[in-house]
Amino acid sequence: MTLDEIKELLDNKAALAIGTLLGFAMKMGKLPHGMNACLQSIRSKRAIIIIIATDFSNNSRQKIEEAAIEHNVRTFMIGTKRQLGMLLGIRDVGVLALEEPNLANGLLKILA
Repeated sequence: MTLDEIKELLDNKAALAIGTLLGFAMKMGKLPHGMNACLQSIRSKRAIIIIIATDFSNNSRQKIEEAAIEHNVRTFMIGTKRQLGMLLGIRDVGVLALEEPNLANGLLKILA
């Protein structure tokens, strides 16, 4: 197995784990998505981690990041809007707010 093949395998495992954690959060009602829902989650101090799509608009990304910084919420840029939507079985989504502490810890372990 080449180094590139190993890297791709690890990336696929990480993507599967991320998708699983986000799917659990969604079923629990702890994964608001969309600009307004995520800003509300940040401002109400429920958001633990914010996930932003790499192709999210710059102005919207800036608003989310500013709110996250103000409220000490970590942000990560992961995948495209289409990829995030496919992980969750919904339409394209540009931003997600993870509100469940145990799932957030699991996600941090994967992303760290």
